Amino acid sequence: TGGLIGEIYTSSVTNVSVRPLTPASEISVSNGTVGGIVGLSQDSSINDVYSNINIHATAQAVYLGGIAGFDRIVDESARTQTELVYEGDITSLYAGSGTCGGIIGAGDQKIDGASVEGSTITCSGIPMVGLLGYASKTESNDKVIDVFLEVAHPDDIPSGVVGGIVGYWNSTTNGDYVIEGNTFVGTIETVSVNAGLAAFIVILDLNETSSITFSRNIVRATFQNGNAAGGLLGTLVSDGDEDAND
Repeated sequence: TGGLIGEIYTSSVTNVSVRPLTPASEISVSNGTVGGIVGLSQDSSINDVYSNINIHATAQAVYLGGIAGFDRIVDESARTQTELVYEGDITSLYAGSGTCGGIIGAGDQKIDGASVEGSTITCSGIPMVGLLGYASKTESNDKVIDVFLEVAHPDDIPSGVVGGIVGYWNSTTNGDYVIEGNTFVGTIETVSVNAGLAAFIVILDLNETSSITFSRNIVRATFQNGNAAGGLLGTLVSDGDEDAND
């Protein structure tokens, strides 16, 4: 389900907006993959788009995103999604391990120039939450301003990951990984296991040609967290031939 398109394959969406006529308008679903612009995007480009429609999901709605619920690559030709803006609210009552993204719920496309402003993102269960809930690639110049991220845990049991920019970032491909020029200003309220600008990063099987770079990131946040919270990172896991500098 999407505010504009349900599914797209090997296509392009450029210079479009979803602006509800009333502030109370929302996409309300009980299951599936949901996005403020596109529900499911595969091998496609999404550039210069805006949505402020609210998303409310229950039951088995696993992937939620302000722009796209699920954004994936199958043909291995990496693309960069640019200038993605979301200003609505997201609520998920799914009790399992879902993803809630202010921009993308889950995806392996590169993101550059995304922005979420004035949003409240509330997810139940054991979720991955962030500008990108789950990601395997990221770029630079993303910002989250005046945003409230919350995980509503049953009985306050610590679980899930909540990141201002990335909830859970995982990759086993050698290359250059960059989290650069990001800004998070807001509140993260959770008893999740991990919280930070990037909550949980796993990069495995690195070799001498790989690098992980963090630079020019700004965090001005209130963390209400019961476990591994860091201004930049909650948890970083990597292996291989590592050479850490600064």
